Amino acid sequence: MLKIRALSSASLAILFAFAILAPGATSAEPGRLAIKGYDPVAYFTMGRPVQGEPEFEYTVDDVRYRFATVEHRGMFIEDPDRYMPQYSGLCAMGLGAKGYKVEADPKNWVIHEGQLYVTQAKFGIAAFQTAPERWIISANVYVQALEGLPIGSSVSWW
Repeated sequence: MLKIRALSSASLAILFAFAILAPGATSAEPGRLAIKGYDPVAYFTMGRPVQGEPEFEYTVDDVRYRFATVEHRGMFIEDPDRYMPQYSGLCAMGLGAKGYKVEADPKNWVIHEGQLYVTQAKFGIAAFQTAPERWIISANVYVQALEGLPIGSSVSWW
């Protein structure tokens, strides 16, 4: 026989707290800082990685981007698809070669067909440039498979 029991106000409070802290719930936590705070627009305008400033920050899809100048932030806001690093600044080769979701080093970068790609290791750029379309196709598949999973997740068996 099924027994139904009323929940006390303390039990309801605990359940409510768990609901607030559950994955996917909105929290006061800021989103992930992309490319370790480097300015994504600077790669295009200055031809090099430049550290962004916290006062020139902008968030897209729970990912925070920082900019060296207010002008760069404005350029990004006007056309985020042009300046946003691919895979929200995750390592293009980690995704493309192994299906591994890892932060990239913003000092390892390349602009390919008008898009910014960053990798974790310096040799990743040379490898990427040997067959960019191959790595992009593979990374696009893996990034979809890893959507919603934390940094460090992988779909590779090796």
